[in-house]
Amino acid sequence: MDFLQQSCSGETILAFIALFAKEFTTRKENVLNLGTKVTYVGGRWYGLVDREASGDKLEIIYNDATVNTQQFKPYFRVDAKINYRLNANKVTHEFGLDLVNLFDIKNILTLNYSPGSPDDEPIRKEYQLGFLPLFYYKIDF
Repeated sequence: MDFLQQSCSGETILAFIALFAKEFTTRKENVLNLGTKVTYVGGRWYGLVDREASGDKLEIIYNDATVNTQQFKPYFRVDAKINYRLNANKVTHEFGLDLVNLFDIKNILTLNYSPGSPDDEPIRKEYQLGFLPLFYYKIDF
């Protein structure tokens, strides 16, 4: 487990990352691996948007006087992994499934200027990756 504290604009940001894994040896020295990773990081800092300047440039322009005075919600994500490794003569096969952002938590990445959006609000929140299952096969020889 790792803890990290960092100061930004007079505020403290806490970061927490925990990894848990367990390997089970099966017959013929094959291995089943189960693991999870939990990540928590204080939200990213940003400033207030200058709506008039953003409308003129058609992109997000922040008010310089308010840099790093606002903070997004904290980033939180849980990943899970399961893989099975088959050990054969001169070759190893590994099958795995990674479940990224297992609970499909919406974490804010940044603000985006999008005129003509359906809700008539040109300044929108852009979110990071949602739930993503990844199946893989790896061969080592």
